[in-house]
Amino acid sequence: MVVRPDGSLAGTNNDCYGFIHAVRQEQPGWRADAGPIVVIGAGGGSRAVCYGLAQEGAREIRLVNRTFERARAIAEEFGGPIKALPWTARNDALAGAAMVVNTTSQGMVGNPALDVKLDQLPKSALRRRHHLHPARDPVSRRGSQARQPHRQRTGHAAESGPAGVEGLVRHRARGDRRAEGDRRETI
Repeated sequence: MVVRPDGSLAGTNNDCYGFIHAVRQEQPGWRADAGPIVVIGAGGGSRAVCYGLAQEGAREIRLVNRTFERARAIAEEFGGPIKALPWTARNDALAGAAMVVNTTSQGMVGNPALDVKLDQLPKSALRRRHHLHPARDPVSRRGSQARQPHRQRTGHAAESGPAGVEGLVRHRARGDRRAEGDRRETI
């Protein structure tokens, strides 16, 4: 946030760039048009992810949220490949998906687990989490349940360019090693 000389405020958001950059860095051959993409959540992070995916050429973005109206508002605003789905369709939306992105706080430290069953998600699907402190959500869970132990995910700090890295540095300066460990983990 910047206060302009006239007293007005100006803000920017680099989540879109950071998210796409992180995916390309970890998966150089990734293509947004490789298949349907499921985005879980309809907040600010979701808007950035959906916009970035659409700009990269995604042909189908299945946007699911606990409050359908919020998902529908994003789909109507951006149009194109974004299709809003009700929360009750979240598990079925994963069928045939090439990628799933959790932009919600569910599954993060101190929050309830993400209520999504990944049975219909193809084993080859790329899984992403768009926050710094994942805990146990099925999208970024480690171990046998992840079904992709060779894939990595980059935390929100690394996905957000300089501003996110600055936040990570602040965590380190406070002695919070959790941020460093959560920044990059194998799922």
